[in-house]
Amino acid sequence: MQCKATYVMMMMMQCNVKDILPTRENLSKKGINFDLSCPLCHHGLESSNHLFMNCNLMRLTLFASNLGSHIPVSVDVSVWILSWLTCKDMIGTQLFCVLLWKFWYGRNQVIFKGVVLDPIALAAEAALYVHEFNEANPRRCSQVVLQQASVSRLDDANMQLMFTDAGCFNNGYTGWGIVLRNVDGTTSFSACKREEIEVEPAVAEALGVRWALQLSLDQHLDNFIILSDAANVVNCIAKRISLASIDLIAQDCRDLLCNFSNVSIKFVGRALNIDAHNVASLAKCVGSRTWVGSAPTVSNFSSDVLSFNGCFPALVE
Repeated sequence: MQCKATYVMMMMMQCNVKDILPTRENLSKKGINFDLSCPLCHHGLESSNHLFMNCNLMRLTLFASNLGSHIPVSVDVSVWILSWLTCKDMIGTQLFCVLLWKFWYGRNQVIFKGVVLDPIALAAEAALYVHEFNEANPRRCSQVVLQQASVSRLDDANMQLMFTDAGCFNNGYTGWGIVLRNVDGTTSFSACKREEIEVEPAVAEALGVRWALQLSLDQHLDNFIILSDAANVVNCIAKRISLASIDLIAQDCRDLLCNFSNVSIKFVGRALNIDAHNVASLAKCVGSRTWVGSAPTVSNFSSDVLSFNGCFPALVE
């Protein structure tokens, strides 16, 4: 079944590069006239370039995925696809292709069956497909794998879990979140950080891991696992892949790791990283803050709040 699906995906990618997908614009060139607007976002003419480069739902799907990427500006979709097909990140390439294929399938479901396209669910389906494909084809997987940590079972009762996530805000800021948990699931520490910089999501995620390491070193923490839902960042730090945009940050992370006796960095699914994601979102409202225990929710704050009960800024400024 997966072989057939993989063949269909390859044909879809080939049609996309050749700009012969049956988008509404291409159908109109063949004399089939109807509403040419994008059926997903209803903004602009539905061409391959619009659907995969400009549609808001595609942007949300890509950002919700483990790639966590932004769509490049002023680049043709065929050039973007070819750049992914020729990069060295094998898992990333697989996930990228599956995302585009799943998005096209989702677009058809919207048109013909009235299904509501869910970018988060679509991204999760794509990640699961890549995982199952590589599990069934281990020889093709080479040495690049999505090593997912198990957060439910740890051999060391003193081991802690440090969840980290990043958020690229639309106001020129980037935010990060950290949640430190004991093996019994209780949260002992939470922190968020905000800086006035605009970076690609992969860079933001890598900076988040580096911040987690530096913060842990400053606070003399040890014996913990850093968990990130950015598989490409985790694999780059582990030297399984090389990504030019974050190679220097990855080297910084490896250098910082040398200061600990028992610290590792592992990939965790986004569904298990919700708390760190929420704390990173909180940075947009409160800036850089730390909490003993769990952080409050974003809904607890308003833009005119200047002080926050139970939090202190010193550790992350």
